[in-house]
Amino acid sequence: MDRRAREVPFGVLPLKSLAELIAFPAVICWWNLSPGIKSGLVFFPFYLSAMAIPALSEPHTGMRFSLFRSRRTRPLILVLGMHRSGTSATTAVLGKLGFAMPRIPMARHEDNPTGYWESARLCALHDDMLREAGSRWDDWTALRLVANRARTRKLLAVLGKEFDLSRISTVKDPRICRMVPFWLDALATGGLSPRIVIPYRNPLEVVASLAKRGDAMTTEHGLLLWLRHVLDAEAETRDQRRVFLRYDRLIEDWPGTMARVGRALELEWPVAPAEVATEIDAFLDKRLRRQMVTEPELRLFNPWLADTFDALDILSDESRDPTVATETLDRIRHAFNAMCATRRDELPFLIRSQAASAPSDTAFAPPSG
Repeated sequence: MDRRAREVPFGVLPLKSLAELIAFPAVICWWNLSPGIKSGLVFFPFYLSAMAIPALSEPHTGMRFSLFRSRRTRPLILVLGMHRSGTSATTAVLGKLGFAMPRIPMARHEDNPTGYWESARLCALHDDMLREAGSRWDDWTALRLVANRARTRKLLAVLGKEFDLSRISTVKDPRICRMVPFWLDALATGGLSPRIVIPYRNPLEVVASLAKRGDAMTTEHGLLLWLRHVLDAEAETRDQRRVFLRYDRLIEDWPGTMARVGRALELEWPVAPAEVATEIDAFLDKRLRRQMVTEPELRLFNPWLADTFDALDILSDESRDPTVATETLDRIRHAFNAMCATRRDELPFLIRSQAASAPSDTAFAPPSG
């Protein structure tokens, strides 16, 4: 089933809301249809229907319900990408172009002086969800986050508090990459239509940036974490309106890059780019890209990395057929998941293997039998 069409059934209407729907028309009946309760009861169902029909199309405790519900949805921009891959810069540019940002953003840090541009509350909620699922932000295994009513209510409540959803808002947290199915279901429940932006970056630059930030993480761990984030984000958004962008190209040519984003997502900028060009130019200082690695260096590692990066390049090009790219990414993701399940301890060693000595079709094949 298309996730965009999924809705919460009428049966989950909170008891409080049901009580309100019944009590208010009952009082009206009693007041207006005197002298007798008997005559009031005759008209009670009509009053109840008159009150219930519009009420059921409104949000209740962060939820929306399918009965009499409007099919109209409001766009919400989701920025999905691995940590240190340009997600902050992308979100900041979208904010400067007029889209709503979080009310309580994460505090700036010396390793990211221009800010993270993500909600501190949302990040805390995601960490809680990961903890409940026995995971954490730097886990590179597949996440199975079970969607349930309580989690959905919590997420929609945080979104409602943190963002002005009457406008198009931009939501960013790299953790979302590993929980995309849950997020898409929750957004459909909340009457929100995601527009997906996926920034990506050479994984060796990502690892170098993580090391500079002070994360106690090996190169192998960082590379596997990059794979998990980009593979899951790509696979789970294929039925959504989305666009891919390379971090270095955003830095070099943000007007052209953002024009492509606008076309792909069918978005109009609330603020004209020309009005904020000087501000964005100053913000996207080329010195922000402090870690620079050539693509040939990436090919010294296992082919999974370069093949994934090449596939993302294809997906970022409007003129190219995405079929080969998605087939490549499917092959790598299936092998990666199989290795996580059966030979997890070998992955850090194999990810460093050179292409000449560790072809991807053999080194990462699941064990026979």
